[in-house]
Amino acid sequence: MEINGPQLPPQLTQTSSVDLVNWRNGQLLQALVIRAATYNQQALLQIGRQQFETQTTAPLQTGQRLTVEVIKADTTPPLLKLHTPIQAPDQTISNQLKITLPRQLPMPPLINNLNWLQQTPPQAIAHILPSTVIDALKTLRQQLPNREHIATAAGLKDALKNSGLFLEQKLVQSARPAPTPGSASTTTNTSQMLNGDLKTQLTRLLTSTQQEISRIENKPQGNERSLNALQARLATLRQLGSLLQRPPATTVRPLSVHALTPLFSSGPPLLPDINDNKQTQLRGPASRGTASPIATLAFQASVLMILKELARQTEGALARVRLNQLNALPTQEQPNPPLLFEVPIRHNETIRPISLRVEEEQRQQTGEEEHHQRHTVHLSLDLENLGPLHARVSLINEKILVTMWAERTETLTIISKHLHELHQRLREAGIQLDPIQCLQGTPPETTGKTTQRLTLNEKA
Repeated sequence: MEINGPQLPPQLTQTSSVDLVNWRNGQLLQALVIRAATYNQQALLQIGRQQFETQTTAPLQTGQRLTVEVIKADTTPPLLKLHTPIQAPDQTISNQLKITLPRQLPMPPLINNLNWLQQTPPQAIAHILPSTVIDALKTLRQQLPNREHIATAAGLKDALKNSGLFLEQKLVQSARPAPTPGSASTTTNTSQMLNGDLKTQLTRLLTSTQQEISRIENKPQGNERSLNALQARLATLRQLGSLLQRPPATTVRPLSVHALTPLFSSGPPLLPDINDNKQTQLRGPASRGTASPIATLAFQASVLMILKELARQTEGALARVRLNQLNALPTQEQPNPPLLFEVPIRHNETIRPISLRVEEEQRQQTGEEEHHQRHTVHLSLDLENLGPLHARVSLINEKILVTMWAERTETLTIISKHLHELHQRLREAGIQLDPIQCLQGTPPETTGKTTQRLTLNEKA
C-alpha cells in the first residue's frame, strides 16, 4: 500500500483466498481497519470480501473506515494508495497524542535492564539472547553520551541533538543535495549523524528483537533435552540476576560533588572535591540505601518472553520519544511549547537517565512597558550516592536564578555547605545571579499547557 507523503511504500499481503474482482486503475474503494498495527503485527484491512495485511506509518485505528485508490490492479498484491482525510494541524497533533500516549513507557525500566545485562557475564547472555539482539544492545550502549562528554557545552548540545527529538529533521537535511555530490566525507558524516541518534538505535533494537520473536514463534519445537537445558540456563540467569540486584551492604562509596558541575558550567570544576573531608562521606542512614532497580528480564520464564519484554519496553521508549516530539510541535494555543528531553548518560558500567525541560516565556509588563524574556531549564537526575536531585535554572534577561531540590537530608547538607563556593565562582565567571537556594523535597508540580493539550480534546 502506498501512503501519501515521502514514506516508502510498505508491503501489502493478501490473506484471503478469494480471487480479486475486476478492479481498475484509479478506482476508489472503501476499506475497514480490522486490526491496528502493533509491534509484532501488521495492520489488517478488509476491502469487500478480501483482507490485506499492510505495514503503514498512518495512524490507523480498529474500526476506522478508509478510502483507497487502486494504482496498479494487475499486480499481486495490488498497489493501493490510502486517502487519509485532511485535518487541521492541531487536530492531527491531538489524534497522534491519543495514539501515542497509551503506548509510551518511561525510560528507567529499559535502562534498568540494560544495566543488568551489562553486569551479567557475557557467557550467560550469549546462551539467552540471539547475537543480533546482543549486537544491537552493544551499539545502543556505545552510542550513548558519557559523563565526561556532557560536562562540556558542546557535548551537552550534542546529547540533546541526539536525544531523538530531531531525527526527522536530520533525515530531511541528509536528503538535500550536498555541495559536492558523491563525496565520501558527506556520506560518512550523514551516517554518523543518524547512527548517533537515540531514536535510530532504539528503532534498530526493536527491529532486531521483533525479527527474533517472529523466528522463534515460527520455528518448530526442539527436543526435550534442548528444552531442559534452556530452562536450566534461565534458572541460573534468574539466580544471578537476584544476586546482582541486592542492595548495598553497609557502606556507600563516596562521590565527588564534581558530578554536579555540568549542571552549571562547561569550564573548570566550580566545586572542590569533598571526598578529602571524611565528615562529608555518606554514612549512617544513607548507607541503608534503597533497593536496586528491578530488571524485569531476569524474571522471564523463556527466551521468547525475554524478547517480548525487551520489545515491549523498547517500543514504549520509542513512543516516549514520539510523545516528546509531539509535545514540542507549536499550536495556536501554544506557539512556543516546552522542549522535553530524556537523555540516557553512560557512566562507568551503568546508564542513568537525565530529564530536561526547556521553556521560553516572553512577557510585556503593563504600565512599565518593559519587555521580559525568560528561559527556564528544569533538570532531574538520580546520582548514585546522592539520590534524586532536581534543579531549576532561569535566565531572565541577563540574570540567572537557581533553585535546587535534594530528596535526601544528607544530600541537602552536603550541597548546602558548598553553595557559597558555587555562587562565588559563578560570579567570578561574570554571571549575575541571586543567591542559590537548595531545598529538601521535590519541585512543585507545574500545570502547563503541555498537559492541557493532552486532555482538553478528549471526548468522553
